[in-house]
Amino acid sequence: MQELPGQDGGLYGWVAVFTAWTVTLIWAVFVKGLGIMLPSLQEQFETTTALAGWVIAAICTTTGAGGLFAGLVGRRFGTGVSIMMCGFMVGAACVAGSFSSSIVQFALILMVFASSGLGVSLVLSKAAIAHRFQTNFATAVGVSKTGSSISLLLFAPLTQLFLDTYGWSGTLLLIGAISFHITVCGALMVVVDKRRKSEVRDYDKIEQEENQSGQETNHRCSTLWKYVVDSLDMNLLRNPRYWAAAAIYCSTRTTLDMWAFFFVSMAQSKGFSPEDAAIFVTVAGVGNLLSKLIQGFIVDRVFKSYSGFMFVMLVTSSSMFCATPWLDTYWLMMMSSFSVLFCLGALTCLQDLLFKQAIGVERMVGVYGWLGVKTGALRLAIEFLPGLMYDLSGNFNGAFIFIGVVQSLVYLLLAECE
Repeated sequence: MQELPGQDGGLYGWVAVFTAWTVTLIWAVFVKGLGIMLPSLQEQFETTTALAGWVIAAICTTTGAGGLFAGLVGRRFGTGVSIMMCGFMVGAACVAGSFSSSIVQFALILMVFASSGLGVSLVLSKAAIAHRFQTNFATAVGVSKTGSSISLLLFAPLTQLFLDTYGWSGTLLLIGAISFHITVCGALMVVVDKRRKSEVRDYDKIEQEENQSGQETNHRCSTLWKYVVDSLDMNLLRNPRYWAAAAIYCSTRTTLDMWAFFFVSMAQSKGFSPEDAAIFVTVAGVGNLLSKLIQGFIVDRVFKSYSGFMFVMLVTSSSMFCATPWLDTYWLMMMSSFSVLFCLGALTCLQDLLFKQAIGVERMVGVYGWLGVKTGALRLAIEFLPGLMYDLSGNFNGAFIFIGVVQSLVYLLLAECE
């Protein structure tokens, strides 16, 4: 996919932003919905909490693995058509999963179809934004990522209402219905892309270069193996700048997950009520949403650089994690939750800018695909450790210091990405 000269973003760019926003929102609805349904699934399928929790974790991990094949699918069918197919897969899988009679059947349906569909559509929609935006890239990324924040603020209580009213099966049906909106977004991308191509006839030279590139690609990929290697962009794995940026990305994603998993339990272990913990999480969600909205303005119009702002966010978030043993008052806990999610929200947006500048826009599909695999592996490897530390010590002080250390290990890697 080549960038076309003209207005930054344009109609196609903002449709890509809307598509990424929708996919991100539905991904958060899907994951959060499974978490809320955990007790009901355990009861329905007569299984243990551990097994039901492992199934949900495996479903989420498959989303990252599915993104690895986004380049292969996108090259074969195009971005818009691929997202349309993925939206249908996600919606149909949720509908079919609502009729599951066993935990194995439930897991296979959602892992093979829903998770892989979400993974591919997440990668392709984010890559489309990277290809169309230059000066306003940070702003576009920030807007697209607010979908997950809005989902946590609005759809978490709504999903609980669905569960209380319709049960787990009806809730999954409704999530499936919502997920079909991805198909509509893909169709919009197809329509706008055709319109864009009809309006850029002055750029026939660029289109000719694309055709020549496609012919060269077909020549290089004369065998199936070479075609797969090229589509998966395996050469990224030899790039040290990619590994440095990937370490920063994976660190931020896993610390965000561990905060989400253990913050409420940590607050309650310090004597705060469940209602207080819920308020802390809500305030954190507001901070996360605000950071995604304003970081684009700060980077695109004030800093004009990602590295300095990223360093400030990394230091602040890791420091707040390490300060957890001394957070004993209501307002300190509220300040900590707001600050941590504000910083992590900004970092999740800035990392897209980091990859675009360090690796190049033409390789963004491969970048996002491989990141899903690495993040999934790291989640399985370390995200249980804060819980283990609590079991051994009886408090979360050491666990949150560990999370802060994980976040701080990547400070020096920013220089490698320059």
